[in-house]
Amino acid sequence: MSDGEDNSSFQGDGGGEEDHDDGYEYEEEEEEEIELEADNPIVVRIKAAITTQLSTANARVSEELRVKQEEAKRMKRTREDVGVELYGVQQQLARLQLGLETTHDNYNVMARA
Repeated sequence: MSDGEDNSSFQGDGGGEEDHDDGYEYEEEEEEEIELEADNPIVVRIKAAITTQLSTANARVSEELRVKQEEAKRMKRTREDVGVELYGVQQQLARLQLGLETTHDNYNVMARA
């Protein structure tokens, strides 16, 4: 090919042939629809395989959900326990601050005397 040649090979006539980038023309294949009855052995096997896959996936997801729910319950309990502990520590801190202020006031009274 020379530099001036058009490299596109698109044919817009819709004549049943398709041009690919590789330069070859391919005929479009007509797809044939096949209907299978529900009692066909192939359909029965496929249904069984899909049912087994879905049952296995359902069991796995259900177990994961149960584990996550237990973990969430445990975390909630832990959060509540930490909240109760924090409240107790805050109460103790308030008592210690009050004691410090009282001691400081007593020191100031003694220092002035």
